[in-house]
Order: sequence, then structure tokens, then C-alpha cells
Amino acid sequence: MTELLLDVTFSCCACDGETTVTLQCRGKGLESGPRTIAATQVPCYCCGAYNYVYFHPTGEVVAVGPVETREEAGQGSRRVLAPSRN
Repeated sequence: MTELLLDVTFSCCACDGETTVTLQCRGKGLESGPRTIAATQVPCYCCGAYNYVYFHPTGEVVAVGPVETREEAGQGSRRVLAPSRN
């Protein structure tokens, strides 16, 4: 089985902040060639918004899009922080 460790850098859809993540990729799909596109959800280090990051096995980012709902981001049962009105 093919396995890769990639550093992927992208700009957040919400705040345009730059985030770099290290991703471990594995599976038969990596053997499909250079046109393969993988995707994952990554939170922004600056604002915490989740982004869909689409990338090639070379580490090149193809597209970045916002995760629209908390359920998509895997946060369906987590509490959402709100600013204090003090």
C-alpha cells in the first residue's frame, strides 16, 4: 500500500489566514497517478473555521472551500463558544 506524508499550505476561506498542516495519506487511490485529488477538512489556526482542502499527492492545493455546517465539520454535538457580554 502506498503511503505519503505531505505538508499542505492553504489560505482560509473565512479569514484568508495561511495554515500549514501535515497530512498522512494512504490507500490505493494514491496509485492512480498525478491526476488523483484527495480531500480533507482542516480547521484554520487563525479563526477556527473549517475548510475543505482538495490537493494532489504532490502536495499541490487544487481548491479550498468552506465547510458550511457544524455537522459537516464533525462538530454536531460540541458546544459553540460565544463571546461574553460583560
